[in-house]
Amino acid sequence: FSPEAIVNALRRYSVDGVVVARGAIGNPWIFRQAKDLIKFGSYDELTLQERLGHFLRHFRRLSEAVGEDQAVRDLRKSFAGYTRNIRHAASLRNKYMKCNFFCEVKELFEDLIPDYKTSV
Repeated sequence: FSPEAIVNALRRYSVDGVVVARGAIGNPWIFRQAKDLIKFGSYDELTLQERLGHFLRHFRRLSEAVGEDQAVRDLRKSFAGYTRNIRHAASLRNKYMKCNFFCEVKELFEDLIPDYKTSV
C-alpha cells in the first residue's frame, strides 16, 4: 500500500475516505505522506533514522504495557514494515529477528544510529 494508492482511490472513485488497514502496519507515516501528496503533489521519504525513531516510539509504548523483552518479540512482524525499501533491509531484519531481549535491540540500534545512546 502506498500514498499514491490512497490518492488514486480517492480521486478515481470519488469517495470521502479509504481504508488503509494493514497498509499502516510498520508504515504509520503513510497518512501524513498521503495528505502531503494531496496538498503539495509530493511527499518526503523518511530516512532510516526517522523510521527507527518511529519504531522506538512504538516499542516504548508497547513495552509499557507488556515489558521490554516481550515487546521485542511482539514487534518482530512490524519491524519488517519499518525497514521496507531501505538499503540492507534484509540483513537488518535478520539481525532483529535474532534479538530476544531489549539489550540486544539497543546494541543493534547503537550500531545504526550514531546518536542513539543519547536519544534513549
